[in-house]
Amino acid sequence: MDKTTDDIEVALYGQRAIDVNDWQASTEYYADMKHSDPTVIEFWSWVRSLNVHDQRQVLILSTRY
Repeated sequence: MDKTTDDIEVALYGQRAIDVNDWQASTEYYADMKHSDPTVIEFWSWVRSLNVHDQRQVLILSTRY
């Protein structure tokens, strides 16, 4: 199995934290959605409750087109 540099860093040091505040501030909302909508607020609350690995998976999923 071929290991990437990121895989080796994770094995040695653990997952790097994701700056959820930066991610949230950089998010563009479509249609009539706003950062203050209850669903959006609940989404970011849920993201913050996840561990780093799961946050990374959501980030990967949400940035694919």
